[in-house]
Amino acid sequence: MVASITDIAYAAGLLDGEGCVTITRHKDNRDGYIRYLPYITITNTNIRMVEWLVPAFGGSYTIARHYGKWNDCYTWYLCTWDSVREFIGSVRPFIQIKCQQIELLIGFLDLGTSVGKKLDQNLIIARTDYYLDMKELNYRGRKEQ
Repeated sequence: MVASITDIAYAAGLLDGEGCVTITRHKDNRDGYIRYLPYITITNTNIRMVEWLVPAFGGSYTIARHYGKWNDCYTWYLCTWDSVREFIGSVRPFIQIKCQQIELLIGFLDLGTSVGKKLDQNLIIARTDYYLDMKELNYRGRKEQ
């Protein structure tokens, strides 16, 4: 399915309201190497939303089962460099709230992928800086004055 302009604008609204734009950090226990990855999620309690997002934009989804008075929660996600770049490129003109996160993620993506390559120290520092800047933008508690 090719996403229409209406679909793209709607997905941008979902990302702004229910989504997260971030950079994740993973440490490989085998070699101690730290990897940074782009990551986009949209979470909702309506499964129809994620079932629409997957064919329209790719990615996958997870289910968090809840019992009692809470509804199950569905999280759609993109975490490959190409899929994140393509999605961000399409929704970027419609984003209203998460503009800083989008611009930061684009800068991170522009550093390039490193699959199978040894990173030089400057690239490691640059990726770490983007990760820390994104972490600060996405901070959810009260900021000390």
